[in-house]
Amino acid sequence: MTAPFLLIILYVYGQGSSMTSVPMETLELCEQAAVQAKKLEGALSNIKTQCVRGEV
Repeated sequence: MTAPFLLIILYVYGQGSSMTSVPMETLELCEQAAVQAKKLEGALSNIKTQCVRGEV
């Protein structure tokens, strides 16, 4: 079984980047976690987040 939603986080810094996905139970939780992840953004990095529907 796959989570109903996935939080996709793209972290871009200088010439590099990394990406991760985190399973979430609800869209509301996903959106709240996305806001918290964006708070980690700094002067030398960008963080992009997106909540997507997973397979059920």
